[in-house]
Amino acid sequence: TADGVIAGGCSTSGWGYALHGRVGDSPIIGSGLYVDGDVGAAGATGLGENVMRQCGSFLVVENMARDMHPVDACVVAILRMARKDPLPLREMSLNFIAVDRKGRWGGAGSGDKPFTFSVTTPEMSQIFEGPVIDP
Repeated sequence: TADGVIAGGCSTSGWGYALHGRVGDSPIIGSGLYVDGDVGAAGATGLGENVMRQCGSFLVVENMARDMHPVDACVVAILRMARKDPLPLREMSLNFIAVDRKGRWGGAGSGDKPFTFSVTTPEMSQIFEGPVIDP
């Protein structure tokens, strides 16, 4: 907000035919969503099981705490998660969007399809394409 308050919210797609008892990443703070009022916020989309294994949104915000631009913070988090996960990156479906306290925003995804996200401010509402990490 104009007075510097950062908040976040997310929801799940309600993945059809999910395993009984499955919990997605959306309600897990640090996985599907993470907010640090001194730094910024990040949210994830994709396969929640893969995001949860490494608290993906938390990683993005921690990267921004090191003064990375939100796009770079998302890319670095995806690359780190890929190094530590047994799945090939192309199969992980990791996508992040982020905004920092300075008002900068961005996103990045993994796989072989474009990662698009929307940004709405009082001045505009537009769809953007973030970098796709496909080693």
